[in-house]
Amino acid sequence: MGLFFRSCLGLIVFVFSLGVATAKPVPVEYFAQLPAIKDVALSPDGQSLAAIAVQDGKYVVATFKITANGLSDPHAFDAGDNARYNWVRWANNDKLLIDLTLSEDITKFRGNVQSNWLYVADKTLKQVEPLLDAQFVNGGVYLDYANIAGFLEDDPDHILMVFKSDTRSRKSKLVDTIGVENANLPYSVFKVNVHTRSVDKIRRGSRNMPSWNTDRQGRLRIGLGYDRKGKDGVRLTTNLKIKNLASNKWETEKHHPLLAGDVYIYGFDADPNVIYVGLYQGRDTRGLYRYNLKTKSVEPAIYHDDAHDIGGIMISADRKRVVGYYYADDESRYVYFDDLAKKRNAQLEKKFPDFDVVTYDETPDGIWAVLQVSAPDYLPEMILYNYKTNKASTLSKLYPKLTDMDIGPVKAVKYTARDGAKIPAYVTLPPAFFEGAKLENLPFVIFPHGGPASRNYDGFDYRAQFLASRGYGVLQMNFRGSTGYGKAHKDAGRKDWQVMQNDVVDGVKWLVEKNYADKD
Repeated sequence: MGLFFRSCLGLIVFVFSLGVATAKPVPVEYFAQLPAIKDVALSPDGQSLAAIAVQDGKYVVATFKITANGLSDPHAFDAGDNARYNWVRWANNDKLLIDLTLSEDITKFRGNVQSNWLYVADKTLKQVEPLLDAQFVNGGVYLDYANIAGFLEDDPDHILMVFKSDTRSRKSKLVDTIGVENANLPYSVFKVNVHTRSVDKIRRGSRNMPSWNTDRQGRLRIGLGYDRKGKDGVRLTTNLKIKNLASNKWETEKHHPLLAGDVYIYGFDADPNVIYVGLYQGRDTRGLYRYNLKTKSVEPAIYHDDAHDIGGIMISADRKRVVGYYYADDESRYVYFDDLAKKRNAQLEKKFPDFDVVTYDETPDGIWAVLQVSAPDYLPEMILYNYKTNKASTLSKLYPKLTDMDIGPVKAVKYTARDGAKIPAYVTLPPAFFEGAKLENLPFVIFPHGGPASRNYDGFDYRAQFLASRGYGVLQMNFRGSTGYGKAHKDAGRKDWQVMQNDVVDGVKWLVEKNYADKD
């Protein structure tokens, strides 16, 4: 285990100590601290690592060299107390991209305004600056500088970005998205040089199409937006632009009626005429299908379960092909249909048996990877792994002051609501229940998720585990209105928060009826 990294220059010290012995009860600060690592990225050549990591109780961005003996040559960048870091990714071996949100006090808006930015940095973090300059038009400021349409794997000097452009002049400008006079300005796609920061418009979009995507060959192929229609806003319609490679013309949802309506487009296959989509196909849940842009036809379902929606697709290390998909029932599930991906996954299963392993990033050659390894009775841990040597080194536990003895078991359950509906939920119990304690008359905390259109998952939840460390059981239900269990389950809560509340209350009644919870 040991330390994650430490500056040899004495400028910065990052100490992620593991397995600290503590007296009971575990201090609340051990649960409330920020996860030691928020995001990690590997340079394409596998020689550098970047991380959003904790220093002195706050996040900073750090970079390191990867050597045979671990990480060395640390550097750090701090954007200040008004910055929130979202992710990091290497554009190429020399330039790091940092997505962050800045909170700024702008007099015109009489308050605090949050804006999204994409910063570009060298590997030593000595030169860090916004990739796009702030532009002011009519006294306003454009607020989203971080919408990426595509990373160009064969052109690492450029990325494709989406932002609103001012068509009233020959020279495109970034404009105020809050001002009413600019509300109808279109989103457009620009090719941005990460070295020179030069910007070239390559596609004029529309005001209701903020999302654009490339195929696996790096060509801009799809523009996407959604509108809600109908009295209750239940009917979701698609605004679509798809480039036909044969005719070199842009088509709409009228040319692809199977893609109209409530359809998710997850991305392209290696074949540039095939995309992966999430469709209902007359069923309550969303499944995963391949759609052929050339023949305008849907292939048989890759995954379609009657109880759970598809989660998404997984991409190969070189980002050239789709290798599998994932979904969640009681647990997170990962299914591979690519032979090489199956082999790599089997290697991980042998290395980390009975653990849930999630890949945060990997090098295009498939040698290096950063993994998050966890289990219901094991704290999440970030690991640097080499597929070639089969060696793994711990970067850090995400909660380094906690030990595995400090966390309690998490159980997936279902209970019946007053109208007969089955409500999935998770129960977190105090650590003593790993030793076979009887679940009876336990004080419980009911902890519904927010959203409300989101859901709880299995795994470590620092808030539930803190309560469990104090002797409480914790019930977290996926009430109707939650996502992941089909359209009927999700839409039952639309404009009817009473059914959500009923499902929560019925969870309380279930605990009491089972004698799990102290009724008082």
